[in-house]
Amino acid sequence: MKKTLSIACAVAAPMLFSQSATAAFDYFKKSDDGFKRYSISGGWLHADPQGDATPVVNKTAIYDGFESEASGIPVEVSGLEQWSSPGTGLESDTVDTFGMLMTYYVDDHWGVEVKAGIPPKVDILGKGEVFANVETNLITPDPISITDMTRGGGVASTARAWLPAALVQYQFGKPGVNKLRPYVGAGVMYAYFNDIDLNKGIGQDLQVAAGRLQLIKDGQAAAALGTKEQIRDNIDAGVADMRVKVEADSAWAPIINVGATYDFDENWFAVGSISYAKLDSDTTITVKNGEGDQLIEAKSKIDIDPYITYLGVGYRF
Repeated sequence: MKKTLSIACAVAAPMLFSQSATAAFDYFKKSDDGFKRYSISGGWLHADPQGDATPVVNKTAIYDGFESEASGIPVEVSGLEQWSSPGTGLESDTVDTFGMLMTYYVDDHWGVEVKAGIPPKVDILGKGEVFANVETNLITPDPISITDMTRGGGVASTARAWLPAALVQYQFGKPGVNKLRPYVGAGVMYAYFNDIDLNKGIGQDLQVAAGRLQLIKDGQAAAALGTKEQIRDNIDAGVADMRVKVEADSAWAPIINVGATYDFDENWFAVGSISYAKLDSDTTITVKNGEGDQLIEAKSKIDIDPYITYLGVGYRF
């Protein structure tokens, strides 16, 4: 939560202090007519991603024309340097969490809103099956299945999402006169992901795939084209030594929202809003052998593009 607040404050601070010339540093005082400059609210926050999965792009250490052997016969292997897997990809699932809005009001209409929440664990849903089409100068094997992205009930991985946002807001109506006051806003969102856990079955499949590549590098192309079970049983493949790592890029995104507040009295109010952020993030999976050599890189762009709904109760001071 400290990371969220620090990022949010860093985003909001320049907008707040840009008002110093006209507000005469009166940020911590009410105006003479009792105008309240601050509000804070807490409530339910729901994020509903709208983006579609994009194909996984795969790269390996076996460049096209790589020279290996099969039963002592020289073999050139191609088709593994880089390829895209149609129909595959990753999508973010919906999430619910406790959210907070903190607003500084410059005057009766303009304000700066900081939106944050308890970082939820997000399910990243997998789509499709990844195949490799291997070609050699001797034979062209059938496509080799690398992994099914829908393993584990369709949850390819989980991640903790930090999604603070800061917006400049314009509110219609007048405090003390209109109980219901609609508002519109625009600003930026920052997305940061950590605690990423890959589905165990997918991770094991990638270890096997890396084992195949290691066999090709070691001059055992015929053994590399065997079944998954044969690869797992092949001690020379070193499957157990393969290290799988998952990373997701952080990102900035524009965000807009509309909402309204309803006053119960001078201090207490209800608030509801819906926001939309044009947000995407690249997820990269790498597999390295025991010596640290990278054998596989699989990258997928996640188009999140969430609608974010918020309902809460707040207090002005």
